[in-house]
Amino acid sequence: MPTVTELPQRTSRSASDSLGVFREQTRTFRVINDAVSDGADGARLATGVPRLGDFNLPDDPQSFAQNVDAVPVANESRRFEVTVFYSTRSPSGATPSDDGNPLTVDAVTRWATRTGEEEVVKEVDRDGEEGRAITNSARDLFDPSVKRSKGQLILTITRNESVFTPALWEAWIDVVNSVTWVIQNDPLVTAAARTAKIASINADPQTVSFQDSEITISFFRVTTEVSFIKGGWQPVLVDQGFAEFAAFRGRTEIKDDNENVVTTPQLLDGTGLVLGVDAQGDPKTPINMPRDRPDNDPGFHIYDEAPFSDSPFVQF
Repeated sequence: MPTVTELPQRTSRSASDSLGVFREQTRTFRVINDAVSDGADGARLATGVPRLGDFNLPDDPQSFAQNVDAVPVANESRRFEVTVFYSTRSPSGATPSDDGNPLTVDAVTRWATRTGEEEVVKEVDRDGEEGRAITNSARDLFDPSVKRSKGQLILTITRNESVFTPALWEAWIDVVNSVTWVIQNDPLVTAAARTAKIASINADPQTVSFQDSEITISFFRVTTEVSFIKGGWQPVLVDQGFAEFAAFRGRTEIKDDNENVVTTPQLLDGTGLVLGVDAQGDPKTPINMPRDRPDNDPGFHIYDEAPFSDSPFVQF
């Protein structure tokens, strides 16, 4: 097997013309063939030397190899220096089937609404007053519970990627944004922390070939679905249950006026005791759990969180 070593010298430049901004880079490899007869073709095809159409990873994932040139080293019949030329634009004079480098094509976005149902145990807040608990005259939660329809905003992002692996999928599926997410680089379109979740990631292998060129690019058409939820994805739950807890007596089952154990969950007051009623005899406002979270970070942490700026799947 030929020996391949990448040499430290590289050249890089960015430029622009009437077609726009582009980037170019060269990388050089020292190849020692197994046999003299392998020649320049053997050096170009040696394992470890990039092929035509390969993306320049990790330096510039949007540029791809457009020329691989092998030059023999003087007085060394089996040694070659192989130079690989990368660019973000298509080869001069050649037109790819989709009219350009697929990795420089803008992402396609679509906004939609998905409708579902959710259980509710309190009315909505109105006129600055917190909504009342939804209970029957015995101050029990209704069984079956009250439900309402709920719309969910969905953003679909479709873009071309040079790399897609199960490890990348696993790293980002079901991840919630840990900080405010600026969408499509528009400061007026943002998602507050923990309100957006990467709900699905699908990838279709694609290939594009250039006319009058032996270059073929393989890439992935990746479609990512982001779901938004008001209030955040880390759930805030109403404090309720079938038992009370007090430090002096521990956990005790809640009983009704006839000393029978209750069969429906009872609202609790956030300290482990039954919530009770207000001065007018109405059920008090339900308490959300957990109570020890700050206002800017409510809810139980059941999803991983990360800045969406770090994810390759939600860029534009």
